[in-house]
Amino acid sequence: MSLVLASGSAIRRQVLTAAGLDFEVEVARVDEEGLKPASAPKA
Repeated sequence: MSLVLASGSAIRRQVLTAAGLDFEVEVARVDEEGLKPASAPKA
C-alpha cells in the first residue's frame, strides 16, 4: 500500500518523515477558502 500526502505542507512532510513512513506528495489543487462556510472565523 502506498501513502499519498495530498498537501504542500512542509510540517506534514516532516511529521510523516519523522514517523519513518514512506510517502509521496501530490499537492491537491483545491481552493480550500471556497469550501469554507461564509460564517467561519478567519485564521
